[in-house]
Amino acid sequence: MPYCWLGDIELEVLEWPTALSARRSHNYAEHQPVNRPPLLQSTGRNLAEYVIEGRLHRQFGGAPSAQLARLRAMADRAEAASLVFGNGEYPGKFVLTDLTETPELAGPGGEPDSVAVSLTLREYVENDRQAPAYRAQLEGARGLIEKVFDGVKQWLR
Repeated sequence: MPYCWLGDIELEVLEWPTALSARRSHNYAEHQPVNRPPLLQSTGRNLAEYVIEGRLHRQFGGAPSAQLARLRAMADRAEAASLVFGNGEYPGKFVLTDLTETPELAGPGGEPDSVAVSLTLREYVENDRQAPAYRAQLEGARGLIEKVFDGVKQWLR
């Protein structure tokens, strides 16, 4: 039974995870008014990040070297892939930003039988999803600037 899918790569329950952490954070701008405590203003959330640790073992998923080659190729392509957990949760598209491999057992000829793997996945957001919100903000700012100029023109007459 799959623990999760990263694109077309299936991470099986027998091998994954030995650890899972998710990081979600937000940014705040700090404003320093005179003779008052600083004020915080939310400027939005940061990209989500998952660290998934697991084990590739010859008995459970085939040759670890073949599975590692697929993960390395995904990282080298710098391509966003859908992350889907076995319970159906879909947190979105992610890129593989860090791949750590630690060989644990080797068979005859030095081929690894077991490799501990750590994947760092970072959320990938396409610009097109944000474009309408930014356009609306820019239009609002343009209207505000025009009002300011109209007010200044009245004082100059």
